[in-house]
Amino acid sequence: MAITKKGSRKINVNGIDYRWTLANRPKSLGQNYPSPKIDTIQCRKIVIELKDVPVSQAQIIYFYEAELEYGWPDIIPKVGILPKLIEALIKESLEKGWDPKVKGNIEFIKFEKNIEHLNPNI
Repeated sequence: MAITKKGSRKINVNGIDYRWTLANRPKSLGQNYPSPKIDTIQCRKIVIELKDVPVSQAQIIYFYEAELEYGWPDIIPKVGILPKLIEALIKESLEKGWDPKVKGNIEFIKFEKNIEHLNPNI
């Protein structure tokens, strides 16, 4: 299923246009991964595809440590998913074998460098 234009963003990496969006947060990742609600550890699902011909997607669950801003009524994570991160995830997806022009998705989990120790696969 293609990413909708509304709410998605465009990015150009190595002369190729992609579209990306933040999907719904994963509800359960199994027992091996930290809960998205542990302390300041957050996770988001990032979905990337070609802008003009969306044939396949790279779907990345990204764990990061959020700085917290205390607000009413809840604690609000103060974090931004920046284009620099998206560019790095696109390049990593391509290195892992994702071909955005061939049908078939790639999925993987990525940890921000300062919390890589939480990854049970290391």
